[in-house]
Amino acid sequence: MVHINHKRSVLRRCVPAVIAAALSASLIACGTADSGPVNLSTQTWLVPQDWGAIDPLKVSATNVGAIMLVLEPLVVANTRGGVDPNLATQTMPDPTTYVYNLRKDAKFADGNPVTVDDVVYSFDIHRAPDSTSTLSSPFENVTTVETTADDQVTVKLAEPDVQFGYVVAQVGIVEKSVREQLGDGAGSPDKPNVGSGPYIVDTYNPGALLILKRNENYWGPKPQAEKLTLKLVTDDSARSLAVQSGSVTGAFDVPSAQASTYDHATGMEVISGSNPSVMLFNVNVGVAPWNDIHVRRAVSRAIDKEGIVNAVLQGRGKPAISVTDPRNLEDVLPQDKTDELYQKLDQNRYDLEAAKAELRQSAHPNGFDATVIYSEVESSAGLVAQVISQNLKPLGINLTVKSVPDAQYTDAVFFQHTAPASIVDYTSDSPDPINMPNYLSNSAQTLAKGGYTNIADYDSPQQDELLGEYLQTPANDQAKRGQLLSNILMNIANDASYIPIYNADYLAAVKDGISFAGFDGMWWMRRWVNDITVNPSAVQ
Repeated sequence: MVHINHKRSVLRRCVPAVIAAALSASLIACGTADSGPVNLSTQTWLVPQDWGAIDPLKVSATNVGAIMLVLEPLVVANTRGGVDPNLATQTMPDPTTYVYNLRKDAKFADGNPVTVDDVVYSFDIHRAPDSTSTLSSPFENVTTVETTADDQVTVKLAEPDVQFGYVVAQVGIVEKSVREQLGDGAGSPDKPNVGSGPYIVDTYNPGALLILKRNENYWGPKPQAEKLTLKLVTDDSARSLAVQSGSVTGAFDVPSAQASTYDHATGMEVISGSNPSVMLFNVNVGVAPWNDIHVRRAVSRAIDKEGIVNAVLQGRGKPAISVTDPRNLEDVLPQDKTDELYQKLDQNRYDLEAAKAELRQSAHPNGFDATVIYSEVESSAGLVAQVISQNLKPLGINLTVKSVPDAQYTDAVFFQHTAPASIVDYTSDSPDPINMPNYLSNSAQTLAKGGYTNIADYDSPQQDELLGEYLQTPANDQAKRGQLLSNILMNIANDASYIPIYNADYLAAVKDGISFAGFDGMWWMRRWVNDITVNPSAVQ
């Protein structure tokens, strides 16, 4: 599954100043600047994405971090790139079979036991032909979901998929009898689902506020936060003012360009972690002049990525060598092998004279005129486009930068593949390092074959074969997976099918004294509330 970062940024559209001011005032009214001790029994967090509904069909990227606290999954993702038991243990007797054995003490918030019927139902709603689930795509590979014992459910896949465990970690289990009775609109404020998670919904105002209270009948260890308030704040200025007011415990998805402002807020600090995201200069490799590999290599070598990181990210990130951040490879390659691989991948590093020489080998030795677009809701993408435009002038490439409405941008880049060059902030929903190259370079995801995530329309039979083999390789065969991934990334670099610009750090602002164990851009995939602690001196 793929999540494209620009879609998340739709939630941060500029709102009229009066609305932003009113929102800021309401947030600030909740508290004043406070650098005193932290009390984690009551927490307030600013989040970047709406929930749609507290329902399994509505999970999408960061909102998983809220929904899974109420409707918890069978397994939860961990910081090691795998999954841990939760409502069930997970075993794989063969590459296409996943077996889940349920806990015997797990209960829903209303006291009823979690049964295999509830699990099968919670899986099947994603498999229905008319399902509106955001997880319906990976469930197309599921052939059967069956009860194989009183406390056991077995899932059969048509083809091996080492990433399926991560999909299950996003499937909230609901009480079947309750959700069936709710009918359409399940999970809305007046039709609450019943889950087995550590929290239950107290107040839900779609598009604005979600207040969770601790489930005192929870079958597992109770989280320290008795009350958890999640506020959706889509305006950057409103978010910054709320953080500066001291009225929040923390704020996720801090913009890099504003990080210094957050860092200087009294009693707050900015924390950072790796992010499975890459900013791309994307082109359609089947359309002139971008179908010329020498043009793509020349452009790649002419872009001053280090300068862009400093100008756009204020140094909070690093130039991208590949579509996959090397920090995400630790589960398939040892560090020395990763370092060796990325030295080889860095074949198109910044070198203006080499770029000119490369362009002279192309069908456009004197340059050309072209257009690059970016979504109007992505200010950082606009800055990137402007810098690249300047970088390419010495090659005789005149790049016109154009901002377009987000809906038009999304359609042209992802669903029609009619865009000229484009700036794309692209991120994965899975911690597996194959996810990004699989969606970007698998020909099954080209427009011609019914896909959309391969936005360059890159088609390589050799690449498809390597990707297929990787996805069928058991997760514990680290050596084979590492070699396959290395070859896959080398193909992308050799063909310059994508031009990666930078890997931005994922940022959050938290109160001084708070420790967020394992924090990174995949925080929402885990039981994140359990990762938050404070130093003893900071506790009230």
